[in-house]
Amino acid sequence: MNRPALRTGRINHDLHRTQDTASVRHPKAGEVVKLTAAASVQFGDDRATLFRIIRVDPRTTYVGWVWLIGYTVDARGQAIERREVFVQIAGLIFVDPAGRSRPGGSVG
Repeated sequence: MNRPALRTGRINHDLHRTQDTASVRHPKAGEVVKLTAAASVQFGDDRATLFRIIRVDPRTTYVGWVWLIGYTVDARGQAIERREVFVQIAGLIFVDPAGRSRPGGSVG
């Protein structure tokens, strides 16, 4: 039986390249975001959390998704636990310094 060769360690970077991501706000180190089910199913129901970003992983993933490295924070902004999370950028809710949230990935 003739099997095709496996291509390990390679990602098809052309997946979903037609998706429009120009109007989506991209997260940056130092920002605080609220993670809900819109960002990833792991934050659904009552598991939504505030997350302070310390680094955005530069590796290419699926279009519209990103690895964020940072800390879950309490209501006062105090770090609770360091985590790495894989989330949809358009599902992030950016929180301003006064604690108010602005939905999603819209630039504005």
